Amino acid sequence: MTAEQHADGVWELTLNIHHALYDGITLPGILDKLRQNVVNNNKKDEQKNPSSRPWRSFIAHHQSPGIIDERKAFWTQYLADAADSAPPPQQTRHSFGDRTAYLRRSAVSGMGTMNTSCASNGVGLPALVFAAVAQSLHARRVSSSEPVIFGIYYSNRAEKDDPATELYPTLNLLPLKVMVQEKTGLMELAQDVQQDLHRITSLANSTVGLWEIKEWTGVAVDVFVNFLNLPKRQEPPDVFHEVVDDRLFNEDNRPTSRASPDPSNFDATWLSKNTVRGAFPAAMDIEAAVNGDALDMGVFGSVARTTIEEAKALVDGIAGCLSLFKT
Repeated sequence: MTAEQHADGVWELTLNIHHALYDGITLPGILDKLRQNVVNNNKKDEQKNPSSRPWRSFIAHHQSPGIIDERKAFWTQYLADAADSAPPPQQTRHSFGDRTAYLRRSAVSGMGTMNTSCASNGVGLPALVFAAVAQSLHARRVSSSEPVIFGIYYSNRAEKDDPATELYPTLNLLPLKVMVQEKTGLMELAQDVQQDLHRITSLANSTVGLWEIKEWTGVAVDVFVNFLNLPKRQEPPDVFHEVVDDRLFNEDNRPTSRASPDPSNFDATWLSKNTVRGAFPAAMDIEAAVNGDALDMGVFGSVARTTIEEAKALVDGIAGCLSLFKT
């Protein structure tokens, strides 16, 4: 969000949403609530806009010392056996805008059967996919004694005792720890993942920030997994992979691989002094979407973080784990 004051004293707020999950909450409703809170956010107008009171209380509650200490204790214990993060790949002026994008549609079939099997074992389908991702990431590492850690996207639901919070856009990025053992089957691993999902997504624990995780545990998350369940398939199977500078397109609006211009803000003072910048290293995104009875998968990240060949191998590994799963 940026705020700009015009010559007549009027402030203009510009909000750019890059990536968000709202768990069934409509974007217009969220923006309307944001407008109300910004325009009427003073004590004189609280009678006109009572929604601003629970919003301030909501924020204040999760920033109170007691709540911060509670989630610090949980995350410090939860990630106690995780090693400090290795230095992230260096971003340069030449690699900053160049990105790897690999997408494979229908990477895995039979998702309906897998979903039924998951339900009979008390496991959600996301937990099964997360377990397969963990196994694939684990197989690519030199050391096998440490847990696999990656971030997941979690959108908080409304607090049960306070329905007024139902429109609050509380999207969080949470570290998920998976201890992969060679003799552990995929469903057994998914059951462990499911238990951890219940733990880390509790209201008190899920309000953590990745900068807090980095400060408290030394862990900087550099892999994120986003799971979506789409209603039905609308596009034919396809494979798409290119090195992408997403600001440059050709006449057909197809991304092209080209050297990007120097980003104007790469060395900006405000960015270099950002206290949370170190908690967000050059990251890789793994996208998994159930589309009908198939699973589409993609891997996205800077060229410094992953190559096309590495992205393809990762998708091969995840698809292989799920395809070998015996329902």
